[in-house]
Amino acid sequence: MKEHPEFEQVFDSVNIVGGVDGQRKIDDGFKEVLQKAAQANPNSPLAEKLGGRTIKEMKTQRIKHKHGLGKTEWSK
Repeated sequence: MKEHPEFEQVFDSVNIVGGVDGQRKIDDGFKEVLQKAAQANPNSPLAEKLGGRTIKEMKTQRIKHKHGLGKTEWSK
């Protein structure tokens, strides 16, 4: 700083980082609650993410989507 008097030192706020890469580990108890919610709602995005459906249910859903069948047509 003595060599370059035209520069001045500026203090900025501190960045606080939590977890690794901004991701936090989900508590096991909360994960269990999410899995129960996914099982209760098998066609939800949460079920797709956490695997709340069986393999048979996922394959059935893919076939229904492929042939353009909706929930109302299956339920008849």
